[in-house]
Amino acid sequence: MSDIGNNCNPKKDKKTAKKTILIVFAAMCIFMILYFMVSYGISKIKFGGNTETSNVYKFDYANYDENIFEDSKYMGYDRSIYYTDAEGYMTVTIDRENMDDVNEAYREVILFMMDYIDAMINGDVEKYNSCFDPSYYTGGRQPKKNFTQQKLYRIKLIAVDYWYDESGGSSVMYYNIGIEYMIKNNNGTLRDDMGSDALRIKYLTIKETDGNFAITDESYFSVFAQ
Repeated sequence: MSDIGNNCNPKKDKKTAKKTILIVFAAMCIFMILYFMVSYGISKIKFGGNTETSNVYKFDYANYDENIFEDSKYMGYDRSIYYTDAEGYMTVTIDRENMDDVNEAYREVILFMMDYIDAMINGDVEKYNSCFDPSYYTGGRQPKKNFTQQKLYRIKLIAVDYWYDESGGSSVMYYNIGIEYMIKNNNGTLRDDMGSDALRIKYLTIKETDGNFAITDESYFSVFAQ
């Protein structure tokens, strides 16, 4: 009489099941590792981490002899400076002779920001470096050695907040100002964290002491609500 149970092998079935579970578990682990690696990389690029980002973008050739004002196509771009108030309700075009729509509390610091913008456009590294406070150069930051004239356009300054700091025995005013712009033919000599014709806003912390302004910090995000 045949034994129907002779075709069953419980030990073999258990080994097969264990092997299947291990394969599935390993696949899940690999998937999770890849997921977190990709997510981490994206977050570094998006939020301005300390990783090197210059290899992410393709930069134009850096021509230090180029006069960007002879580039007729660039000169036809919108090179105006726009100002957005702290409430975010109003955006207007401004220049040094037309500051009526700028909140009086921000007018002097906005004029300072115009100097900062001029230094970038004209490739004036000495003037650019002078816009930064000595305290800015911490954590590996260094003054710029050189950069070309920058084809900035669609420039916007965003008033965020200002406050007094009296902790040092004297009252010092600080401002939080957002700045965004596009760069035609970006060559990476000034900004290696963005490509050509792209927007990436920075928020600058600016200190005012006895009527003198200097950038003390910058970030890709603002801690202040707009």
